[in-house]
Amino acid sequence: MSAITTRDLVEIDERRLLRRLDDLAQRGALPQGGIYRPLYSPQWSSAMELVSGWMKDAGLLTRRDAVGNAWGRIEGSRGGRVIAIHSDNDKMVPKLAECAISIPQTNALLLPIISVIPTQLFSYHVADHRGTDVDQPRNLAKSVTVE
Repeated sequence: MSAITTRDLVEIDERRLLRRLDDLAQRGALPQGGIYRPLYSPQWSSAMELVSGWMKDAGLLTRRDAVGNAWGRIEGSRGGRVIAIHSDNDKMVPKLAECAISIPQTNALLLPIISVIPTQLFSYHVADHRGTDVDQPRNLAKSVTVE
């Protein structure tokens, strides 16, 4: 029996992904470059509505919690397990997820960096458990070029 890979399950349209990132970057774009979306500002609200719309288009049920996080989930999807990364002051997520990983509350600018650490560690351990050589990822040469 062969293992099913993520590539077998998910096809990524790179052009659509880049278009959506560009659309999202327009919410709060600064004239001199960069993006500034203060929490609960019109730019932030616009970005949240855009992402929520994409989640709905993908068939996810969406909701916003009391602090403004957007949540999307698939109701009863193929018996999958819910693994959630959440701020440590959110007491509802651990009740809803099979596995909940809390991260410390921090500055909004640091949140992407802080939240990627448990995601990378989880991916590493899943790959290691499946017997994948984590030091020699497949198809790396297709995505990274050396000059």
